[in-house]
Amino acid sequence: MSETPMPTHHGVEEPVKGAFPNKTIELLHKRGSCRHFQDKKIPEETLDLILGAAVHAPSAGNLQAFSIIKIEEKDRKEKLMKLCGNQKFIAEAPLNLVICVDERRNKRWAQLDQAPYTADYSNFWFLMDYQLTGIIGQSLCIAADSLGLGSCYVGNATAMAGPIAELLELPEGVFVGTLVSIGYPIERPPTMKKHLPSTLVHDERYQDLPDGELLRVCHEKYSAPGAPRVEITEGRLKRLYQTCLRVHGEEFAERSVAHARSLGFISPIQRYFGLHYRADLVLSMTNSNYLRVLEKQGFSICKDYEPPKHNR
Repeated sequence: MSETPMPTHHGVEEPVKGAFPNKTIELLHKRGSCRHFQDKKIPEETLDLILGAAVHAPSAGNLQAFSIIKIEEKDRKEKLMKLCGNQKFIAEAPLNLVICVDERRNKRWAQLDQAPYTADYSNFWFLMDYQLTGIIGQSLCIAADSLGLGSCYVGNATAMAGPIAELLELPEGVFVGTLVSIGYPIERPPTMKKHLPSTLVHDERYQDLPDGELLRVCHEKYSAPGAPRVEITEGRLKRLYQTCLRVHGEEFAERSVAHARSLGFISPIQRYFGLHYRADLVLSMTNSNYLRVLEKQGFSICKDYEPPKHNR
């Protein structure tokens, strides 16, 4: 007998209530990720407004070290979908925007204007540029949602940076950062329950929550009354056990399964890292492979820059 599908891992729906001082604050509080799009093209004037919001986002030194690749062709969207875990909404969305770190443009400019340049050897610059792709993504999402569209970040595009770079023919100096799918929603996506600021915001210094308080706030978010539970099946327990076994050993695997049995269901965090974003994937999606992709794309950020000997 096949297992019934697991409920969504995105959390519990919780409408945001109350008055807001302006539409921007209201949108930021109420926005939800859209994964069901109409088959409707985005008008050019609307897209111009969305992309205009992106290019006006803040960037280090106003250097704007990013590029955005628009993906609208059906075949290319299908290939992108397959690379990103076969998430159907990627192919259904009329537009996908791949936001890339782009130091190629500034490096070429430096060469043309006879300026020194080593940013492609600097993890400092790369990390700032990588942060920028998230800033651009947020600007795109808020701009799109404010115009009646829906949007969704695609996190695992980062893990597939190498294959996506090949698909998009990215040259040296350009690296995949963030993927955002945009289109007109079939229905407005719900707002999901979030942690309160009191859980995530620290005064003056980082402060760990006591164990009991941490469990309380996590259970309040993910196991609120009416929240769907991941029911225990032997198949799910076996997969949980195998994931735990590979990363932490037999004793931990047995404790994890016993904990699920004592709860009467598989806890949200066990589902996240035991069954969905599986912790053992680090054994196949290795850091060293990711570093090779970085090197291939022209970023030597994991070794020190060596100036030419005659300049020492």
